[in-house]
Amino acid sequence: MQHTAEGETIQEQHLKVLNYSLVCMQIAYPYIYNQLTEAPDFKSWNEKIASKLKLRTLTEAELDTLNSIEEFDEDWEKVVYRMCQKETYLANRAFSISSLFNKIAQIIGNDEQLGEIVSSVLEMSAVTNLKAFDGPIKKETKFNRDTSSYQFNGKVYTKKKEFVNDVVAYYLSEHPGTTHEQLKEAFAFKRSMDSVFLDYEEYLIKLKERGTVGFFGSSPDVPTIQLADKKVVLCGNWPTMVNGKPSDFAKLLDLLKLKLKYNVGTC
Repeated sequence: MQHTAEGETIQEQHLKVLNYSLVCMQIAYPYIYNQLTEAPDFKSWNEKIASKLKLRTLTEAELDTLNSIEEFDEDWEKVVYRMCQKETYLANRAFSISSLFNKIAQIIGNDEQLGEIVSSVLEMSAVTNLKAFDGPIKKETKFNRDTSSYQFNGKVYTKKKEFVNDVVAYYLSEHPGTTHEQLKEAFAFKRSMDSVFLDYEEYLIKLKERGTVGFFGSSPDVPTIQLADKKVVLCGNWPTMVNGKPSDFAKLLDLLKLKLKYNVGTC
């Protein structure tokens, strides 16, 4: 596993950068940050979001101009631009705000997981549950950082990825010859299990295109899990609660207890 000079993994460093970016956004651009807490998958921002926020319609001249600018040529970026037009302060910083969103997307490196990862990082970045400059709170956003340790087969784990890795290794020892599809089916706690067990060859393709692949890694030399038909890379992002609702790790624990009948617990 690749580490920085300080001994952190690349994934841990990316998580800190994302956390720092969102804290800065919360402080500098509270209106934009509040919209992100409502809809974390910002690349899916569209006309429906614009209508909900009562954003003004762009003129044909504005559309022509924005389409020629890299920071605003995509539909979601145009929504960001229209959000910024609500305040002079934001309008003067629209390019910086769009660039910040694009940098966040680049660090995550996986559009399919974008909303999920942003939600989990928002869990850490929240310094208040008040929505500054955005009127009355419509709903409470709950942030619960999980500091628990977990137990499996007599071993205590403080890092959830290590826990998941050992659970998968144990399953494979009991089920030799397991293929990628069979592994995804056995551990299916969400719709897209490719966002949990990523084909290593696909990982390398995405890595070459983007330079990083979300919370899977940013180097060809990453730990892999050998299956009967291919190698896979295990996701490193395992939130327990997001916005007060059970997320990936909580769902996995339920699957391990109820479906696989494994003896897992919280310490």
